[in-house]
Amino acid sequence: MEINTSQKIFEYAHYFENLQFIQEIDHIVDEFFGFLVENVPDYDFSGIAVIENRMAISYGSFDILYPPSKKIVLKSQNYSDEEFIEKIAEINLASRIVLCLNGEMYSAVNRRIRMLQLNLIKDIEEELHFVELVCFKFKKAGIMWTYRQKLTDKYFERKGVSKQVVEAFINKEDPILEEFFKKYPRNYYGWGYKKYLIDEFVVKHGYIDVLYTEYLRLREYCEKHIHDYCAFHLLGALASKLEGKGGQKNNNVKQEEILWAQNLLKKYQDLYLLESLETHDKGVKYSELGAIKKFLHNLQKS
Repeated sequence: MEINTSQKIFEYAHYFENLQFIQEIDHIVDEFFGFLVENVPDYDFSGIAVIENRMAISYGSFDILYPPSKKIVLKSQNYSDEEFIEKIAEINLASRIVLCLNGEMYSAVNRRIRMLQLNLIKDIEEELHFVELVCFKFKKAGIMWTYRQKLTDKYFERKGVSKQVVEAFINKEDPILEEFFKKYPRNYYGWGYKKYLIDEFVVKHGYIDVLYTEYLRLREYCEKHIHDYCAFHLLGALASKLEGKGGQKNNNVKQEEILWAQNLLKKYQDLYLLESLETHDKGVKYSELGAIKKFLHNLQKS
């Protein structure tokens, strides 16, 4: 790799090598970025600024960072394992920079997957946080959620899949996912990842009480997000997995779920009716309750 290409990005290494304290990445137009950094102490004119644990990247810095980083990522595609390990510092940095600028570049994700396969990613939790930042920035980056699954697999490979480890991990992931769904409701990739966690590490290992906790947590979410089809779809799947799994609380899950859904539907129908009366519109907005109506219909016919 040409020295100049590597040197360009290593000048920015301190921003991207450790992101565990960054809460959000945002891209800022140059005109506004100038105002943003006016009062930042010791701003280094890099086009990147960290303000209150948020990383602002000016669009002007893309021309400096993206081309050399992309070049490194693409050139490393055909490296042998020995070459890959030898060049790991620049591959690691280049792929991180690329994904902070373009979270949907498959080649950059594939380099990180290879790093994972070669056990070159030592801190899985820090890497999970990096992926979280990219997913929040690029809501349609499905490849990043696939990579998150692989990281999760590696996490449990190292830690084991005891009930305690699984419960602690899911309790840490749930708030992250809930925040993601607040920002991007009905996001297919996020819900697919949540289903994966439950299927692979809860259901498969028979942790029924953990499954029941997730079921109740999701039901509470659905009560507040009445139009989220994805949430109701997963809730139905969890109810089905719980039915008849032992214990009084699990033996009548279906009937309990039907009653809960009927009450919830009536609650929102009443709310919409009141709303329509206040606006002198006599029509009830039944079409806006499609998610729970479909959920209830599937329960009753199963």
